[in-house]
Amino acid sequence: MKTDIYFLTAAYYALGWAEYKTEERLTDQRAYDWLKENGMPDEEDNAELAREFGDYKLPSFPTWSRQVRNARKVLGKQKYTKRGDKKPGSGVVSGHDVEFQGDAS
Repeated sequence: MKTDIYFLTAAYYALGWAEYKTEERLTDQRAYDWLKENGMPDEEDNAELAREFGDYKLPSFPTWSRQVRNARKVLGKQKYTKRGDKKPGSGVVSGHDVEFQGDAS
C-alpha cells in the first residue's frame, strides 16, 4: 500500500520532470497538461526516475495540485515567497513626498 508521502513525492517529482523536459518554469496547470500529454519518465528517459515513479498514475488535476502544494509545504519550497520585510500598505514614496496636482479645470 502506498503512503501519503509516496504520492506527495511522486507529484512533486513529476512537476520537476515536466519543467526539466520543457526547460522552463511551468504553472501547475501547464505542468499537469504536459504530463498528461507526454506521460511519466520511462526506462528510456531516465531509468532511475522510472523506478522511483513505479506505477504512479497521474490523478485528476485538483488531486495532483493538492499533492504538489502539500509537498512544497513539507519541503519548504513554497511557490510564492514573502517580499522580505516590506510592511503592508507601505508605498515606494511616503505621502509627504508626493505633490498634490489639484483640479486641472
